[in-house]
Amino acid sequence: FYERGQRVPLAGILGLEWFERYAARIDYVKDNLTLTPLAKFAYRGVASHVPIRFQEDMPLANAAADGNNGWFGVDTGNAGLLILYGDYLRRTGLLTKYAPGMTIRGEGTGGSNSGTIQTLSSFAIGGHDIGSLKTDFTQMKTGSFSSWTEAGDLGLTVLSHFTPTFDYANETLYLEPVAHPIEMPPNRSGMAFTKTQADVIDVTAVRPNSPATAAGIAAGDKITAINGKSAADFSNADWYELVTGPAGSVVRLTVQRGTTTRDVTLTLHN
Repeated sequence: FYERGQRVPLAGILGLEWFERYAARIDYVKDNLTLTPLAKFAYRGVASHVPIRFQEDMPLANAAADGNNGWFGVDTGNAGLLILYGDYLRRTGLLTKYAPGMTIRGEGTGGSNSGTIQTLSSFAIGGHDIGSLKTDFTQMKTGSFSSWTEAGDLGLTVLSHFTPTFDYANETLYLEPVAHPIEMPPNRSGMAFTKTQADVIDVTAVRPNSPATAAGIAAGDKITAINGKSAADFSNADWYELVTGPAGSVVRLTVQRGTTTRDVTLTLHN
């Protein structure tokens, strides 16, 4: 997650040791974080009051995927999809309820994660229901996403439906619904990818009948150049911005498969 291409390197991470000193309000719409010293904080807004508890340094809240209750990590460091864990998926029958989806792989502070993308019918938290939510069904055997005591990990795609305030001292999460949640733009390339080397973007999966398949790209291919520049100049986030661009956008790639390298043209579409 720290691979930044030509962007300014990250200096570090602020975690619980900092935020437990404040009430932290995150306004995703305005890109604003407000920190109020606990001695001066008293919540006066209109919001759902969601009790939280801690598993080591992770706050957990009770929520439900398709009506199945569980404890979910409330992970502000998760800038991607809601993640449901394997044991919870099997226990609730959600694993067999949904047809196999496209394979994805991600990297972050919690480690690597692989799963399949599904569209969850509903996700409920604090009396609020979010419908048709893109979700990562993972069945990791090791690491932080393999927990059998927790149901999953919720981040940006859930929290951005609200202006949340975290009050760790009183073990409460306040959720104020927003009228127009920010939307994560769709990946229009039809490929899943990861970047674990500075000069290569690895293609981990390709959706059938997609722009990637039309361009002859397959899982296992390595993208070494983008629009005439080395892949080393692009962070994972830079590449994501390109493949979530407007439909009709054209991206020129150099793709390596084994010992063969070729140039391809990728045209994004819905």
